[in-house]
Amino acid sequence: MIHTRICEILGIEHPKRVQNRRQVNQAILDSDDHDTVLTEIPDITASQVWSGAMSRVKRNRFVERWSGREWLLRQNLSEAAGSVRAARKNGDTDEVPLFYGQDAGLISDLPPAATIIERLVEIAF
Repeated sequence: MIHTRICEILGIEHPKRVQNRRQVNQAILDSDDHDTVLTEIPDITASQVWSGAMSRVKRNRFVERWSGREWLLRQNLSEAAGSVRAARKNGDTDEVPLFYGQDAGLISDLPPAATIIERLVEIAF
């Protein structure tokens, strides 16, 4: 949970992140512990497949479209990658892979990083 919160606050959800941080933040705040999935779809789309590796991402229209059809995604890679680039530019969080874990369902706010550290210190001592 700490990783997801810190990454989101610092805006490092993914190197090729969605332009509108507010929409990404809202997707995380609206998340529950059942709306993510382990898949290789984002890696296929980015042409960075690691054998046996999976990514945990939000289950959205993009992921649902290609889920179980990864072979078709590979055949239409250029078109799919172009679609993702356009969606990132337009801030469409339903048409891009959003990398975050099941722990996002436990996040109810996205305070500044300093506040998170203060909370951690308070809990630790």
